[in-house]
Amino acid sequence: MKTQKMLYILGIASLSISTVSLPAQSGLEVCFRHTLGKVRNESKIPALGGVLVFDGKIQAAGATGVRKEGTNFNVTDNDRFPIGSISKTFTALVIAKAIQNSSQVIAIPQQQQQQQQQGNGPLSWGTKIKDIFPALAQEPGIQLAYLDKSLAEITTHQSGLPRSGSESSICDKSDFIQYMFCGRNEHMLKNLKLTPEPNSDYSNLGPVIATNMIQKKTNKTWETLVAEYIYNPLQMGAGFISTYDYANVKDPMFHQNNGAGNVPIAYSQGDRYNVAAPAGHVAISPRDMGKYLVELMPGAPGRVGILNNPNLDLYLNKLNNLRNVTRGGWMVTNAGWAPNQKVLWHNGSHGKNYAHAWLLPDSKIGFCAMTNVQGNTDIGKNAVNRMNENLKLMYLNRNILGLFTPQMEAFNYQLSSVGLQINQKSLNDGELASRWTSSMSNSTVDVAVGAQAAVAGIVVCYAGASHNIKEVQIYALSPSNQETLLHKGAPGTYQNIYEFGGGSLQGSKVRFRFINQDGKQVEVNEIMVLQNTQRYFMAWLGNVPKAEKTSVFVPLNKVSN
Repeated sequence: MKTQKMLYILGIASLSISTVSLPAQSGLEVCFRHTLGKVRNESKIPALGGVLVFDGKIQAAGATGVRKEGTNFNVTDNDRFPIGSISKTFTALVIAKAIQNSSQVIAIPQQQQQQQQQGNGPLSWGTKIKDIFPALAQEPGIQLAYLDKSLAEITTHQSGLPRSGSESSICDKSDFIQYMFCGRNEHMLKNLKLTPEPNSDYSNLGPVIATNMIQKKTNKTWETLVAEYIYNPLQMGAGFISTYDYANVKDPMFHQNNGAGNVPIAYSQGDRYNVAAPAGHVAISPRDMGKYLVELMPGAPGRVGILNNPNLDLYLNKLNNLRNVTRGGWMVTNAGWAPNQKVLWHNGSHGKNYAHAWLLPDSKIGFCAMTNVQGNTDIGKNAVNRMNENLKLMYLNRNILGLFTPQMEAFNYQLSSVGLQINQKSLNDGELASRWTSSMSNSTVDVAVGAQAAVAGIVVCYAGASHNIKEVQIYALSPSNQETLLHKGAPGTYQNIYEFGGGSLQGSKVRFRFINQDGKQVEVNEIMVLQNTQRYFMAWLGNVPKAEKTSVFVPLNKVSN
């Protein structure tokens, strides 16, 4: 009777929110650190930070690079990166918290009427500018249409306020707190005189005016409220651009790249004294950003509960269908990798930094990348988007991240192609988002394992349905290049795991032939060989439900030399 080997195939074809237990030495952390350094180095940016959350927990967070180009001032995992307009979601959370606090104050009807007339009534998302500042109706030049705009209309960019306006102030800067009261009131008076732009779908003025309303109600500055409502409860070390220590290079410095390298940008009075800070001046570490994302996930195990569930629900949902923006200022979108899920995002930049955050609150998934450079080359934006794509794929491929070891031994193999002139390094570079592409109808990749130790299995990773693969065929190659078919079948959406049981593949090549879909370009992200030293991982894969496995029997003498 012939000896046979068993080959298991696992195709992950849909988004799953279930908990995944990783090996004791987290391959996710190894993958994260490897990718963070690789993206930063290849993108040629000063510093890069990132955080990945799933199952409502921070799974990986950190930063790499330098605070200032051309120096040895390395960033740490605790360095605070400026995140630009993502700060608007913090401002909206402050508003939501102030509304929640206000609703807990009980007043008799007569008091409520008197308070409302004086601009001191309880807050709600329906509170209008004129409710807080009734005297504005008599202010010369004020556009009266603005006064009927509510907090919810302002945070969802439905106020008609222009995208930008005056941020200057003549208020006395000798007292920072008083300056922020005076300056934001001055900002409101100036910008409410601007001609309304009903079609404007985004405004940097709105968050500052909404902040001025909350400052009036609480008699506290935005900076104080962010610390009191968010930073302190979440035990953050976060701050603001106004608290940066540029002189001693204690924080990631701003840089611009306009084609002549990463040029450090000096800290200015506008950075220190900016009345428009509620629209974009939060500075935060990747891990603290992760804490913030977790706090916005209903039912997350680490959630502190800044907002109760009803108020969090209001924060995370749209006011109406006029704008795809939540009351919390998050943009609402759809994502093919997360069908039927609520997907929120926001990005931010001052033209000298860039950050982009993604949040799936109900699925308890979030990720964010950030850097301290931007410019007209989009160098920062491109690096952040690339890192975020990797963070997304780390989540989607979390089942196989145990392959990543400090020695990266999973990637020590050779690749060749048949009739293709391509850069195949992307197939075994340890970066999930790097892709090998081919427009050939039968794209072929050979994995040479003859010089390796015994092989336990092979994993193929994709970025989703965009792989355009109709069928995967796997062959064993003899020394004379004769093919023996081992398996053919449909690919998974994000990965296929091929496990060789009862022995190991050694002393030959394995050929992958990818049959494309309707003539479209094939995309494969990673091919990873598991050696026998990693067979513990295959044992761990034994916990994968049987419904996700297919067995293929292969004669032993067809697998090895």
